[in-house]
Amino acid sequence: MEEKMKKGPSEAGRKTLKCPHKQGINLNMREQKGNPRLTLLVGCLAIAILAQILLVKNRGRRALTDAKEDKA
Repeated sequence: MEEKMKKGPSEAGRKTLKCPHKQGINLNMREQKGNPRLTLLVGCLAIAILAQILLVKNRGRRALTDAKEDKA
């Protein structure tokens, strides 16, 4: 019975280690790496290029539909 009462090191209550974890990154604290004007310029150029591509595609579709109407 005494053997059951004694607790060895494996049965003793183990302490768990608590390691701090970073929950998130505060983006407001980060230094800005780029020039905001450059970012704005690149964004405007991308929009202009995409708009031009869409206009060219729509002109091609109109030409095809006009050609089909002329045949009919």
